[in-house]
Amino acid sequence: MWRWIISFVLIVTSMSIVIAQEPPADDSIIAYDSTVDAIIEELETSGRLPSGTTPLLAQAQLSYSGERPQFSNFTTENSVSDFVMGATLTFDPQQASDDALEYCGLAGRTQRIEENTLEDGSNVTTIRLAAYLAIGVDNAGNIFAFETDDDPDADLSPLEIIEADLALDEPVYLLAISLNDMLSVYANGDLLISDYPLTGAGGAFSFLYLGSDADSSCTAETLFVYTLPEIASDECIISSERVVNRRAGAGTNFGVVGQFTGAETLPAVGQQIGTEGFTWWLLDDDSWVREDVVTALGYCRTLPVIENAPNT
Repeated sequence: MWRWIISFVLIVTSMSIVIAQEPPADDSIIAYDSTVDAIIEELETSGRLPSGTTPLLAQAQLSYSGERPQFSNFTTENSVSDFVMGATLTFDPQQASDDALEYCGLAGRTQRIEENTLEDGSNVTTIRLAAYLAIGVDNAGNIFAFETDDDPDADLSPLEIIEADLALDEPVYLLAISLNDMLSVYANGDLLISDYPLTGAGGAFSFLYLGSDADSSCTAETLFVYTLPEIASDECIISSERVVNRRAGAGTNFGVVGQFTGAETLPAVGQQIGTEGFTWWLLDDDSWVREDVVTALGYCRTLPVIENAPNT
């Protein structure tokens, strides 16, 4: 059983409890080689994400190499708890897994601390991570997740390792969902960690690297983060910033039965693909609105499909 020592600039966290498991029984696979928009749509359609995600950031590439721990913040917003985060990792560790630990990954809920010290008459600022949620791949091809915190009394979940046996001579697509204080982690489309409880506060996002050899390296490409709306798992709420028509059916060929204004929010209870190819939402007053002129928040893509609405 491994004993991990994680160090990122003045932070040393020791975890003696390691959970080595098989992947979850759920064999769901997402289209990890698709566009980010397609991945988000698939996650919404399957009910794993609520509609109404908001892009927070996109980073083309970050790289690290060498034999020391390194991190890079790619956002400093310190209040995000619910998010979906992904990147394509090209990891080239040089150490065998039983010789020294190396890993490459991402961090969410990061809390940064800036410390100023006087060295040789100069003011030196050190930025460190005081708390974070880390996910990634290690040099044995395993997927891991852990939380850490400066507070020695913090009640953190134990390190979890999934023995995935990933081929590190190929890129690894990593995707993590933090929702309602539970974590799910996918690698190359496979769900490998699910229902991992999170206890830390919201925070920012970082790219993490731990090397033990001068020739080790990791590159993260197409990093992205979307924030998630706070909404109950059985809700779909429709709103609009402008006045739009409410119709008697799922198409512009149906009669107008009223208007939907920016001052309203209404629950949706069903959906249908209209003749134009757009999704139409059935509101709880039996009227319909088209998806591209309103905002949908919640678990909307999993609403029941209403067939053959009357043409009135």
